[in-house]
Amino acid sequence: MVDKYVTQFRNRFGSVNCRELTGLDLKTPEGLKEYSARVHDYTCAERLRFAVEKALEILPERIKQT
Repeated sequence: MVDKYVTQFRNRFGSVNCRELTGLDLKTPEGLKEYSARVHDYTCAERLRFAVEKALEILPERIKQT
């Protein structure tokens, strides 16, 4: 179930790693500042929406199997 979830996210966005997805080092003050200014509300919102929608699709499938 988790493999399916991760695969679908990776297929859509190319990675599941925040640094690869954002192109920023979020461990630095500069990276965090840039993330807040241009990434968080724009790029990550779409990814989060996709992740939640996929989880809601996959979880009922799992519940039916048990």
